[in-house]
Amino acid sequence: MRVENLKCPSCGAMITEELIGTKKAYCSYCGSRFAIDDEVKRTESNEKIEKTVNVTKTFIDKAAVIREERLNKESKHSLLFFAGCIILVLLVWFGLGLSIKHEEVSREGKICIGRSSEDIVGKKYKGIVSELEKIGFTNIEVVDMDDAFWFWESDTIDKITIDGDSTFGEYEYFDPSARVIISYH
Repeated sequence: MRVENLKCPSCGAMITEELIGTKKAYCSYCGSRFAIDDEVKRTESNEKIEKTVNVTKTFIDKAAVIREERLNKESKHSLLFFAGCIILVLLVWFGLGLSIKHEEVSREGKICIGRSSEDIVGKKYKGIVSELEKIGFTNIEVVDMDDAFWFWESDTIDKITIDGDSTFGEYEYFDPSARVIISYH
């Protein structure tokens, strides 16, 4: 007798060998022996297979896992913050060094007045002209506006420009040959 599509009841493996005159079969995969009934096409196992199963149970404290993940994130964030601060400090330090060096190079051979344009306006022009000549300015031009009336004091500075700048600060540096124009009443 030939039995087709016979499955082992224990493991489900297909048995394709030719079974002649026998009502029992043997599964070469799992080693089970079982009875065959051709007319009903069912199988019944006459042997039990005992399987030994080792079960290992692991208990995970989910709260501890979450705490550990949070600590790892916090340590990464603090490390990134610390590295960012160091990089920022280095950039600022380097930038300040360059600007100081640039300022030193740009100051070489230049003159600082020590007064702002606001401090000079309203002063007597002769005193300011002599002051500017003493500190080294060589291109000073004085313009009489010829508008001194009773409400303006004569010989007082109305406007001063150095190299075209009329709103300079007391710590600005200028070239000694910069054009200085003083307009007075």
